[in-house]
Amino acid sequence: MKTINYKNPVVASYLLVGGVFFIMGFSNGFLFFLLGIISILFGIRENNKLS
Repeated sequence: MKTINYKNPVVASYLLVGGVFFIMGFSNGFLFFLLGIISILFGIRENNKLS
């Protein structure tokens, strides 16, 4: 598995927003879980483009 490049603002923002939505999903429902997972996956995809 590749290391995550947290210093890149694009990757960091996707992962931060994804983490926030994922945590909000525990109290607000499935839509926030879905948004969080999609955002985290986009962050991983951007990280793979950089590596």
